[in-house]
Amino acid sequence: MATGWEWDETLFAGTATHYRRGRLPYAPGLTALLAEALRPDGRGRLLDVGCGPGVLALDLAGHFRETVGVDPDTGMIAEARRAAAERGLSGRTRWVRARAEELPAGLGIFTVATFGQSFHWMDRALVAATVRGMLAPGGALVHVSDLKTQSPPAGGPPGGVPPRPADPGPGDPCAADPGLGDTGAADRCAADPGPGVPEPGDPRATDPAPADPSPEALHVEAPHPEALHVEAPHSEALHVEAPHSEALHVEAPHSEALHVEAPHSEALHPQAPHPKALHKEALHPDALHLEMPDPKAPHPHPPHPAVPHPAVAELIAHYLGPVRRAGRGVLTAGTPGGEAGILAGAGFGGPRRLVVPGGQVIERTSDDVVDWVFSMSYAAPPLFGPRRGAFETELRRLLRETSPTHLFSERQPDTEVFIWTRDATAYT
Repeated sequence: MATGWEWDETLFAGTATHYRRGRLPYAPGLTALLAEALRPDGRGRLLDVGCGPGVLALDLAGHFRETVGVDPDTGMIAEARRAAAERGLSGRTRWVRARAEELPAGLGIFTVATFGQSFHWMDRALVAATVRGMLAPGGALVHVSDLKTQSPPAGGPPGGVPPRPADPGPGDPCAADPGLGDTGAADRCAADPGPGVPEPGDPRATDPAPADPSPEALHVEAPHPEALHVEAPHSEALHVEAPHSEALHVEAPHSEALHVEAPHSEALHPQAPHPKALHKEALHPDALHLEMPDPKAPHPHPPHPAVPHPAVAELIAHYLGPVRRAGRGVLTAGTPGGEAGILAGAGFGGPRRLVVPGGQVIERTSDDVVDWVFSMSYAAPPLFGPRRGAFETELRRLLRETSPTHLFSERQPDTEVFIWTRDATAYT
């Protein structure tokens, strides 16, 4: 929790109905990666702390006997319950309105606890110790967030998608907002940056990563899956080991060094259009397909303009002031970092770091962007008071001037995962 700031129940007031549509999703493949890493047997229990509208919890619910989502915002809990019903998961999920600091709240013992870009809003030392006590022996705490350090996506003329700005937050280049159970669009930088940039509420926001600092170097080990599909669109060095995979598909369009080991793969399909170094080991494949198109071939630019994040930030600051709002208070220095030390101090082992590649270009409408703005705690609808209508009118005018078609292209961020074990010696 930020120094000099106190949580209050208005932090995400009015944002829940904008959340699911406004936030960018986590990178595709996150659920499969977590299933492979955690190996749930379908009989365990999942606790999602700061679950928001249930995005992460519902994606994982099929791997657990029961999933319990905890969030202090009434609107978020209502949205999570509604989404669970729509997906036929009401019988396997439970939604509890409570602050993380109120745990254990009689909820019992769990196999896995997840935090989807929510830990930084909490009394982290207290919550870490409490959650560790709620995990069964061998249990894990999983922190999921957008990757802070992204390889710059291919930009271009008006239709290009430039790198995400250091901040779309109000007035402060790092004053954007992460979410409770965020869909992945709102992790921040150390001073609290904007959409798609990690917030210091994440272990990696201020702490050195225990492995590669960016997706420019990606190492994937999948010793047991029968079918493995790896996409690493921005990785410059990709190393994949899948000794027992029967079907392996690897796409690394920008990899300069691709190393694949799949000695028992019956179908090996690596795609590396631009490698400077390609190493493949497929000792017993029945089918080997390798594609290496012309490395000088141009990359097509995304079809629509990028969201004008800096201009949106200026507009928010014009209405709400230059210092980031957070509930009834302000965050002059953003949210805190240092989660790695806190979790280690609570007795957790690890972490193990995994990266799920994003990079896909997503088409967004003006309505999506408006929902994104109103899904942020620093731009929660109640903060604008009677001027909300005027703000939205100006926001839509800005978006229309940027893209007369009301369509935008955004690059989906990579998703970063840190897995901490209840037992401190698990990864040592």
